[in-house]
Amino acid sequence: MDIWTAIRKRRSTRVFDQTRTVAREDIVRLIDAARWAPSACDRQDWKFIVIENELIRERIIRHGTASFLRDAPVWILVCYGNRTDNREYKDDCLTAAMAAQNIQLMAYSLGLGTCCVANLPPKIVLRRILGIPRRYSPVLVVAIGYPADTHKPPPRKSGVDGLISYDRFIDGNNNETPGGNGRVWARRWARWIYFRLPLPVKRLLRPLAVRYERKFDENE
Repeated sequence: MDIWTAIRKRRSTRVFDQTRTVAREDIVRLIDAARWAPSACDRQDWKFIVIENELIRERIIRHGTASFLRDAPVWILVCYGNRTDNREYKDDCLTAAMAAQNIQLMAYSLGLGTCCVANLPPKIVLRRILGIPRRYSPVLVVAIGYPADTHKPPPRKSGVDGLISYDRFIDGNNNETPGGNGRVWARRWARWIYFRLPLPVKRLLRPLAVRYERKFDENE
């Protein structure tokens, strides 16, 4: 498949066809594509956990907020070694994200839909559930399956000219919104508190959390 076609037509999939399963050999192909991504200092320190067990999945969903994950046939948790000296720019997270993009583009070429998910439980919880050692950080889950339907990707919010500047930062789109920082900080605190509540309390608040979980229309 032409790479430009894959980049432009790939879209995030949150509704999956429940009648179709993803072949094990295709999962291996996706992870094979991931390991060819660039990595900081060529450490290539990825680990990929394919999460299939329903009880484990349910535990993760109970501690997180991405409820649509329940219907995704395949989860791949991307982890990366966190023993980096470049904490300023988090090159471990950057490297994990590049591997995830390879997974998404390869999946699209195979007719599969994907969605990157970071609405996950605190890392200490994921480490406990999945037995992840401290030297590895869980970064994101790629949800994978056959799309239940196909839709056009949404238009970009800006033309390319509004994104480019030379030699100094210029915001060609003037994206600042009044009060934006206050809302962001409020959401950050609410998120921090919610994810650290005891599970029984979180279970009581779950209907409220799901209500405020971001909804996406079919064209996103």
